[in-house]
Formats: sequence, structure tokens, C-alpha cells
Amino acid sequence: MKTLFIFLVLVFIHLTATSQLITEEKELKIDNDGWHYKNEKPYNGLVISRFNNQQIKSIFEVKNGVLFGFYKTFYLDSAFSTEKFQDTLLLTKLLVEKSLLDEECSHATKDTVESNNQLSLFILEDAGGVKKWEKIQAKANDGNLKDDSKTLWDKGQSLIKNHKDKKEIQQKKLGNLQVLATTIEREKSKQVHVGIIAEIENYQGSGSDPKRIVGPYTAFHKNGKKKMIKIYVPLSITHFDQNENKLLEEIHGEKRFYINNLLSSVVTENRKTSYQDGKINRVEYKLPNENRSIDSIFYENGKISKVEEFLENKKSKLSLFNELGTLTQTTSFYDVLNLESNYDHNTGKTIKRDDEAHNKKETLFYENGYKKLETTYFNDLKNGFEIAYYESGNLERETTYLKGKKHKDEILYWNHTTKEPKEILNEEYATEIEKSRRNADKKNIETYNYGSLTKRDLYDSLGRKKQMNSIKNNKNQGTFELYYPSGSLKSKGNIDTLSKAQDHFFGDYFEYHEQGYYKGSQWVQDVLMHLYYRMDGKVIDKRSHPSYFGEKFAEEIIGKPFILGNIEVAEFDFPVYVEDKFNFEALNYTCTKLGEGWRLPTKDELKLIYDSLCVSNKSTFHDGKNYNLYFTSETFSKTIVKENVLVGLGRAPQDREETYTYYECLQFVSPGKQPIWVNNLFWVGGVTRSAFRAVRTIK
Repeated sequence: MKTLFIFLVLVFIHLTATSQLITEEKELKIDNDGWHYKNEKPYNGLVISRFNNQQIKSIFEVKNGVLFGFYKTFYLDSAFSTEKFQDTLLLTKLLVEKSLLDEECSHATKDTVESNNQLSLFILEDAGGVKKWEKIQAKANDGNLKDDSKTLWDKGQSLIKNHKDKKEIQQKKLGNLQVLATTIEREKSKQVHVGIIAEIENYQGSGSDPKRIVGPYTAFHKNGKKKMIKIYVPLSITHFDQNENKLLEEIHGEKRFYINNLLSSVVTENRKTSYQDGKINRVEYKLPNENRSIDSIFYENGKISKVEEFLENKKSKLSLFNELGTLTQTTSFYDVLNLESNYDHNTGKTIKRDDEAHNKKETLFYENGYKKLETTYFNDLKNGFEIAYYESGNLERETTYLKGKKHKDEILYWNHTTKEPKEILNEEYATEIEKSRRNADKKNIETYNYGSLTKRDLYDSLGRKKQMNSIKNNKNQGTFELYYPSGSLKSKGNIDTLSKAQDHFFGDYFEYHEQGYYKGSQWVQDVLMHLYYRMDGKVIDKRSHPSYFGEKFAEEIIGKPFILGNIEVAEFDFPVYVEDKFNFEALNYTCTKLGEGWRLPTKDELKLIYDSLCVSNKSTFHDGKNYNLYFTSETFSKTIVKENVLVGLGRAPQDREETYTYYECLQFVSPGKQPIWVNNLFWVGGVTRSAFRAVRTIK
């Protein structure tokens, strides 16, 4: 490539036309402001600088002492030498000098011809011809010139001298031109050096700004391909790889990065936008003067996928979107000072901690834009309110958490989509929760104690309380209440699902009329005996008494107790109604209804009662007339093997072990016969004629 040579030829033509000069940079004086001087005068022309091997390093233009025009820089070629390659600067200088000398020779020849014409005209016209001029010349040699002839002679001598001087100048210049032409031919005979341009700049310096660049600026790779283009007004910079594929554009403070000529990212002072296959996929934005930044991720379809906000390099908010660009989740992050005080029993001191805790609030959204769920976290554990919404926007649930576990009340609401909203005082200042509650009626309330469910309240679709149950181990346990639709109490009682019998009710059970008057009923030994009262509170029948058992009252069963050693024995038997769900705990509980301390007798105590009282006729059992089975408080477990038990269709019967609880009982086989001790099972269905004789220990 002969780029440099061709360029210098063009420069030569330009310099020839403008009569500019070309010089070495080292021959100039350049001050700190960028002014260029030569011989103490502002320089005009080309300036060339060189590498150490004398290869041209740069060529630039100077006008009236300031940079004005192109400024070209070349890559170093370590193989260059002035002996082997043309000295392009010298050749250019010689060509410029030859051009100037050609012009001078032309002027000198013209002057010589003109001086010769002036001399010839003088001889022909003023002197009267050659012969007369020769006579005047002879008289001059003899010294016999008269005044007129002397005047002609002096003028002729002046013209001869002028012509001679002009001819000498012409001959000298022609000689110099010959020498110069020989030098040029010798330099031209050398190998042309291929100069590789590294940079091209353009200046338009002035008195106020001698170094003002106006562009464009172009940089090249060593293979000649463009590396960068910069335009200054307005500022624009473009970078290329060695194959002239675009890598980077800088326009108006914006940087555009490319991969395989496809836009990869756009960076401004406070924002970075990333692309994939020409499509936007991420935006990172830093808010000026707020120490806050925003990072946005996009789907391939151009819709936003995720937005992360940072404050002082800490994540402050996260927003997630679906592929349609609809918001699905937001999470706000904030740190607080976690103040904790713990008492150390070993040292007797209180230890205080002030660790930084990481809190966040997470909000989920339905596709229609309404909120779905709001949750607060403390160190990644649910803590505080969690609020759920129906897709209609109505409030669905409010749950309180403490360190990841449900605590206090969890309230569920009915989804009323057509109900007229309730009015709120100070509507303008109402919170979102308060506005959501306008259209919400409670469905149920579950009460927790640090993760354990303790109570459940149920409501109808109009928000009226229907039922309350105490809960233990996720089962109904303890008190329960039922309500009329009007809201008045219907009944209340106790339930024990932790016993062997499922849904077994214990203790007092009360019913009420809807108007609030006591109606009354009571569980006795797992048999519900209804004790009705009228609305005016008067007893309907004898059985309404709260201490009534079957056919007798408590005091009628106890009667006049017998004293046997350290125990007190009721005078009469206690009837027992045994069902297939009955159990030992129910018997003991029934005894307690007689009064404090009353209980089932042990086997030895029951034998003592029979031997001491019945045999002596001081008190009698019913001897199988009314009851044939008397219970003690003693039980034991026994495992039996059942043979040939059918285990399923298509499978052979097999033996199976089963464990049962047996109760020690005194049984009268028939009236008048001696009773026997038996081990009784309560799995037999129906009602058995059974009883027990209550006792209590004398304190």
C-alpha cells in the first residue's frame, strides 16, 4: 500500500499551488499554548516528526502558527531505513524545491530574453543599427566619444550588463535545477516505503484556542481497517475491531457497546441498558445525588421481568413481572436495630444485643393487578402481619406471625363480591386494610400461641358468630360454644378428643333459649340427660335438676355413708349406662359429680365392701336383680391372637395379634349366687346393667 507516498504527492501539489513550506518538527519552537514558530515568526506549512529510525511519525498542518487542517500519525516500521527506502520527506522537499526552481528558471529565462530584446532594440533604433553601434564602440575604445555618442554608449553598457546579469542568473538556476533533478531521480530509485496510518485528526485552531479539534478523528488498526471514529461537534466516537465490526459508539455522553455488530449495551452517566440478540434485557440506573440505583431485567419479548433497587449498595426493593409485563411480586428490604436483652442466671447480669436485623415486606399480585398476599419478615422468618386478598380485591385473611410461627388471631373473611361496602369514618385518611375490610365479614378466627392452635371461632356468611371451640394438639379439646343466627348463645360445654373415645363430651353442658333464658342440659357418664327449663326459668320436670342422675339425686346416692377403715362408702349404688364409646375416664369423671373426692373403688376396696356390708346385710348389692356388674378402678392390658382373620379379598386369612384393655369387675351371674371376679371388656355394644359403689378416702 502506497498510502503515504500518494498522500505526499497530493501534499506536494497542494504546497506547489499555495507556496506553503514543509519542515521538521524539531526545527520549530512550540510554546505551552500550542503556537508554532520558526525563526521567531508564526509558521505556515507542513510539519513532519520522525521516529528514531527516521521514519515519518506524523504529518500535520499549521496556519499562522496554530494547528489548522489534518494531523496524521503513522505506525512504526522497525524495518525502515533511509538507505533502503525513500526519504519521503526529503523527496517531497526536493519536489517542492524543483517546482519552485522550475518557476524561478522560467522567470529567469523570461528576464534574460526580455533583457536581450531591450538591448537589441536599443542597438537597432537608438544606436542606428549594428554598424553605427560598432563605430561608437571603436570611438569609445579610442577615447574619442562626444557627448551624444557618450550618452548612447553609457545606456548601451547598462543594457549589456543587465542582460549579462540576467543570463548568469538563468544559467545558475538551470544548473541548480539539473543537480536537483539528478538528486530527485536518485531518491526516486529507492524502494517506496509503505506507511500505515494510525490516526487522522482535524484541527481548526485560533488565537483563543490554538489546539481546537473539529473532527472527525479516525484511528486505524495495523491492517488498515478502521479502529475508531470520533466526531467532535457534537461529540461522537465509534470503535471498530480489526475487521471493522462496530464495537462501541460514544454519543452525547452515551456509550453503545456491540457484539457481532449487534447492540449489546448502552451506558450513560447514570444508566446501563443491556441487549441480547438486539433486544433489551437489562437496565441498571443510578439516581444522581441519592446514592440509589435501579437494576431492571427484561424478557426476550422486551417486557420487563425484574427490577431491583439498591440504596447505599444494599438491596432495598425487588419487583417481579410475568412475561406480559404485569407486576406479580414486590419485596421491600430494610434493616433495623435488633435490640434484645437476655438475663444470665450464672452471672446475674442482663446481656444486651443490638445486632442489625434484616427485615422485608413481600407483596404478591394477581394477573388483574390486585394484591394477592402481603407478608412481613424478620431475618427471613414471617413476623408481623400477613394479609391475603381474594382475586376480586376483597380481604381474605389476616394472620399474625411471631418469628416464623402463627401467633394470636388468624382471621378469615367471606368473599362478598356484590355486597354494598360499609362506610368508613375519615375515608380520605383510611388505610388500604381499612378499605378492604369495608366489604369483609369474618368467616372464622383461629387463635394461636406461638404456632399452636388454641381456639377456633366460626361465623356465617353474614359475619355472625356460629361456634367456638378450644383446640389442643389440633383437636377439639376443652370448652365449646354454639350460637343462634341472632348472635345469642345457644349452648356451651366441654369436649375431650384426647381420650380413648372420639368426640367425647365431659362436664356440664348448658343450653339456652334464643332469648337468653337458661334451657339447661347436662352430660352424665357420656349419656346426655336433657334438663329443660321454660323461657321464664321454671323447671319443666324433676329431671331438670343439675345434680340429678337417672332416678336419684347425688345426696340420695350418697345417703348415710359407711366408714370402713380409711374409706367412706356411699350408701347406694350408682347406675352406669355403658355404650360402645364409654371408657374408664368417663366413670371416674361421673364419680366426681357426686362431690369432691368421690371415686371408683379398687378391687380390694370393693371386696371389703362386699364382705363387710353385703354379707352382714348392713348394705346390699342388687345381687343381679337390677345390676349384674360392679366396676373397680383397676385395669390391665392383654394381647390375644385372633386366628384366621380375613385380611382382604383374594388373600388367605392369617393370624393377628390385638391388644385390649380389661377392667376388673365383680359379677353376679344370677340372683342369690356368690359373685365372681371377671375381667370385662367395653367393646361389647348396647347398654349393660352395670353400677359401681363410690368411695372416697377419709383425710
